[in-house]
Amino acid sequence: MIHQWQFPSIPMPDPHGPATLAAMIVGFVVFWPIGLAILLWRLGKWPFRRPGKTARDHLRLHRRSGNMAFDAYKRETLERIEAEKRRLAEEQTAFEDFARDLQRARDQAELNQFLATRQAAAPPGGSPPDQRHNA
Repeated sequence: MIHQWQFPSIPMPDPHGPATLAAMIVGFVVFWPIGLAILLWRLGKWPFRRPGKTARDHLRLHRRSGNMAFDAYKRETLERIEAEKRRLAEEQTAFEDFARDLQRARDQAELNQFLATRQAAAPPGGSPPDQRHNA
């Protein structure tokens, strides 16, 4: 089993590139398990996805350089980025709440319009006509 981290000179193709899309289509046509394997790899569920990359990057990011001024600059920059990420997450939550409220208002307006239409179509003194029997 060949892993990217064991042989760094072997380039891994871009999982979202046109070559992998073409390989996936050909794989489905020739032998469907090949196409399925490529699809899973494209979606990132394949077990050979270089699992150490994120941890390695995280360790490199928090490693000290030996220069106090640079380390302070890096720490301030990372704190600013984290604050921006928190701000964006709060903004996304606020937008999702706003969109949910808009959808709720649209749904209520549609219901009110439907009820008004049904009420206008109802015979005087009776219940609204049953649409199921008119079809």
